[in-house]
Amino acid sequence: MMELLYGPTKPLEVPPAKPRDLAESRRLCEAMTTVVADRVREAIDLIELTAHRLVDQITAEPEERWVRAYPFGSCGLGASVADSDLDMYGESFSNPSLIPSLILTRSTPHFPSLVKLPPLSPSLFLFIFYLSVFEQLEKKKICFSFLFFFYIPCRSFSIENARTVLNSFFLHTVHSVCISKCRVFSGSVLFCSFKVTAEVFFREFPPLLQSVVGNVVLVPARVPVVKFSYSGTSVDVVFVSAALSAPPTTEQLLDDSFLLQVSRDTRHSVNGLRTVLELKRRLPVAYDVFTTVLKSVKLWAMRRKVYGNLYCYPSGVVLAIMVARICQVMPASHPNVLLRFFFLFYTQWLSRHDRISPVYITTSLESRGRIPGLPDSWDPRRDACRDDLLPVINPAYPYVNDARNVGRCSLEVFYAELTYAYRLLSNLETPLETIWEPYHILDDYSTFFVVHVTCEEENEEKLEAVLSVWSSYVLSKLRILLYALERLVDARPYPQKLNDGPPRSVPKSGRFLKGSCFIVGIKEKVGRRFPQKNLFFRGV
Repeated sequence: MMELLYGPTKPLEVPPAKPRDLAESRRLCEAMTTVVADRVREAIDLIELTAHRLVDQITAEPEERWVRAYPFGSCGLGASVADSDLDMYGESFSNPSLIPSLILTRSTPHFPSLVKLPPLSPSLFLFIFYLSVFEQLEKKKICFSFLFFFYIPCRSFSIENARTVLNSFFLHTVHSVCISKCRVFSGSVLFCSFKVTAEVFFREFPPLLQSVVGNVVLVPARVPVVKFSYSGTSVDVVFVSAALSAPPTTEQLLDDSFLLQVSRDTRHSVNGLRTVLELKRRLPVAYDVFTTVLKSVKLWAMRRKVYGNLYCYPSGVVLAIMVARICQVMPASHPNVLLRFFFLFYTQWLSRHDRISPVYITTSLESRGRIPGLPDSWDPRRDACRDDLLPVINPAYPYVNDARNVGRCSLEVFYAELTYAYRLLSNLETPLETIWEPYHILDDYSTFFVVHVTCEEENEEKLEAVLSVWSSYVLSKLRILLYALERLVDARPYPQKLNDGPPRSVPKSGRFLKGSCFIVGIKEKVGRRFPQKNLFFRGV
């Protein structure tokens, strides 16, 4: 196995298939075909129809009126498992009345002035507080904000309250997330001619879409995303403006020179689709074998709560690259063989004590020059790249590390879950379904950091939209808090937003209040030195 630690090499010899492999693979394929109801085509048709309405308002030239939407990410790979958009569609608490009165009974006038964050509502609150079932820690509970620093007395918060809240947070959420109820995540990249600029698109497209589907959220970021829900499907739309007279073909998209025909301010948006195409063309196994293994791995990561880029865990594209790599190393035709090999391979790969070698599926990582508007390719000789804890390199040029957000504690948790699954599957008689047993964070942690996000509005419809934008912003910055926490304690982020129930009326104000929480399990760090370098400084 040691020669596999240094990039793509000659594939291993695939062991002869055993009678058990056929039956186990068939059972695995049947299980994976039931995890998602595919409505991707309907969402793409809706996106294209709405985009045509926008283009018709801008230009009358036939060669400039084309639009084309392509699926990317999990749906582009045919490997959707559950709702990856944990920020927009969280599960509700089973009993909101169990949330402490500190959270539910406040009103705006009793709080210090907040630093306003345009264009968000001023009635936005962010709290971080401790929840602990240890009586000796009762007097140490403090509420404070990590974006807006202010202090609030922690009243009416007993040990019984803490224990009740923890169970309310977790027990309902863990048991309610099952395969049969998972929502589908659909990512789409929309191409238009250069006549439709990014500024025009993000100003005009969301209102047109909102008239059809209702609530639409625009998340400003390096890659701006339009989010909406359609027939139980969470849909993300990114935009690309290209100087072409017709929609791009697969051959054009795979050509690196195509990036120069894309407007500079939308170049970041195109590589999600190029990644899907690169993965598909570099697979030495049947595509349905790859998607079955990828779905199985994603389901394992979601059930064991080690999935989600915003929570500093590996993302879906990281797992896809890792699965594609083991398909190259062991090009077996039975999914069960590849699934067991996945945990064996990466348990050994991540066991290195000095530095984890990069995982990549291209023939080399040689840089071919910088493309304006895009980051430099990953190079282990650069200081910024040398500090990456888990280098998993995207196959679409420029080669960047898609796992650069993974922190120390998150990597340790991910590795622990990998080794646990490997120990289970090392016994060939162990059913594959064993690795999908849900993880219960209360079994391992009794003390938690809780980031509670709330907002107040005059009507419930506006409240939902503002809370979605506000919580999206907080979630996008959550990793900075996690990088800081891991310098002090062992932390395990819970990769799911927890809602505190339906909107509630604020007494004597005529306004409505609603909130959601992000949870981090924490333990005392024992016998470890503080790291000299930390991702916290880069995050800041």
